Amino acid sequence: MSLNPGRSFSVSLLVGFSLWLLVTAGSVRPVGADGWDPARVSWEQLLFEASSSLGRVAARVELGLPAAEDMKLDPGDGGQGPLLLPEQGTVLLLSAGIDASLLLQRKHWTGRVWFLAEQGSALQRTRVKPGREGSLKLFRYGRDGVYRKRFDPKGRKEATLPPEEWSRIKTSFYPYATGSSRCEQVLDPLTLLYVLSVIDWSAETELEFCLFNKKGLYLARLKNEGRERTKVAFWEQRGASNQPVEREVDAWNVLLTSRPLDPVSKDLDPFEFLGFESEVRILLGVESGVPLRLTGEIPSVGLLTLNLTKAVLIR
Repeated sequence: MSLNPGRSFSVSLLVGFSLWLLVTAGSVRPVGADGWDPARVSWEQLLFEASSSLGRVAARVELGLPAAEDMKLDPGDGGQGPLLLPEQGTVLLLSAGIDASLLLQRKHWTGRVWFLAEQGSALQRTRVKPGREGSLKLFRYGRDGVYRKRFDPKGRKEATLPPEEWSRIKTSFYPYATGSSRCEQVLDPLTLLYVLSVIDWSAETELEFCLFNKKGLYLARLKNEGRERTKVAFWEQRGASNQPVEREVDAWNVLLTSRPLDPVSKDLDPFEFLGFESEVRILLGVESGVPLRLTGEIPSVGLLTLNLTKAVLIR
């Protein structure tokens, strides 16, 4: 895969931070997602851009099967035990990168999340922000909560080193909130674009499921508010063919909202999805299932719209 932000640090670091997962028996789906079908996903790479007088934002998302070296997660640091993968099911790897220059500020981060194609359940995630104020965070999803290992650079000189060599290290555990028993599975925010594409929105009006965001569980809701016509302009690549698409298409208008699962939760960070906070509106191609446009609030910037500029399709 061409997008591989996690390889800015060594595979040995992931080996040291092994994944522990206990998968519950039976069918595990978001509430009401009877139409969940991984075969509906038609894309493997999406590029989005937004430009305004305040600056520019670019987002890149790539979906595929993990390479062999990505799956070498063996016993290591802390004696957490061996990697336990489900006996059945497909593990997918979703990579994302955000590059923003807004109000004289530059923000850049990359992330990867491993998850189950048939259920959406998150297994492990990495997030890297470079620079002196940067950090490397490794999350692994357990049965009762999420384990996190954070690396930060100590001083300007150390910030130039690879993130796995940063010496300020902190480990944390975030137990699932009261009420998490209703969560048949826990998803990661990065997988939302995949979730949008696997659902048959002609049969669904609203889905509700659990997401872990930074330090706690959120109850997220995707609500289909109907079809609309919208103009699109992007490059569509299928194999060796790469051609512009400029036309009106039918799109599902889906609204993403969220709230803490535990209403008495304190000190939780705002819910975030690809840099957006609070609610996000997504236009999804009716025929293709490809996300075409994302609109939401960016902190200190305001309302911003990311438009699809390129889609690499698998069929």
